[in-house]
Amino acid sequence: MFASSMAALRCLPCVGETLDLPAASHYLTTLRTTLGRRTLVKNVCTLLPGEYLLAEYGRFEPEIRRYWDLPVVAPCDKPNHGLDVAVGRVRELMTQSVCEQLVSDVPLGGFLSGGIDSSVIAAMAGKLSGGNFDAYSVGYDIEGYNEWPYVRKASAFHNMECKELHLEPAEYPEVWKFLIDQKGLPISTPNEIPIYHLAVR
Repeated sequence: MFASSMAALRCLPCVGETLDLPAASHYLTTLRTTLGRRTLVKNVCTLLPGEYLLAEYGRFEPEIRRYWDLPVVAPCDKPNHGLDVAVGRVRELMTQSVCEQLVSDVPLGGFLSGGIDSSVIAAMAGKLSGGNFDAYSVGYDIEGYNEWPYVRKASAFHNMECKELHLEPAEYPEVWKFLIDQKGLPISTPNEIPIYHLAVR
């Protein structure tokens, strides 16, 4: 049996809810959800990044295949370019990557947190789309725990509209429990919850 969420599998009576003790031990000693193919439920496995599952009719055992792997380059094969060349190459790769994500027949938009990475990506997307790009941000109106000033500064600097989603702290526990039920794992970072709110709106 397979499903896109742990919650779907746990609806099946044959799956059960026996704790996978080595996986639980790993989480409790490291506070990391890096369990490989294991999950916290015994005999329930997950695919690793870059993998897919091939199941053929009449064949009992499905096959796990890789469609992508991180390239490993030996130190002697790495080019020894200067900083200017490296900056140019990073800019070239970033431009190519952002361009590939802008192919769409619906309005374009992306997340903007006010941090360096999302600000750079949003700025590039805005320029490459000819200004046809809206930014979206999410957060709580709690002093010291939001990035609204940085979000507004970044969107104003790049002359793009940013739609803000302001959350109430009281909403946090309900979505926290929902995500744990869906994933079958503790949340990996607290910002999973506001990002979920932003993604479903």
